[in-house]
Amino acid sequence: MSWSPRDVFEKSYHQSQTPQDRVRLEQRELHTKLDALENFLDKGQPSFIDDEQWALLQEQQKHMDAYNDVLVKRITLF
Repeated sequence: MSWSPRDVFEKSYHQSQTPQDRVRLEQRELHTKLDALENFLDKGQPSFIDDEQWALLQEQQKHMDAYNDVLVKRITLF
C-alpha cells in the first residue's frame, strides 16, 4: 500500500530485477541529480549560499561525477 497517488508512486518506484538493473537504475538516478547540480552551479553562486557551502557543492559535484564514471564503467562490463 502506498500513501502516494498512483501516478506519483509509479513515476518514482522502479523495480529492479537483477543486480545489473539496480546499477543501471542507480546510474540513471545519479545522472539526473548530477545534471541538476551542474546546472545549478553553472548559474553562479547565489547570494543565499555562503562561500563554504558553495565550495562544498563544487566538491560534491566532483565526487558525484567520479561515482557516475564508476557506475558507467561497471555497466559497460555487463
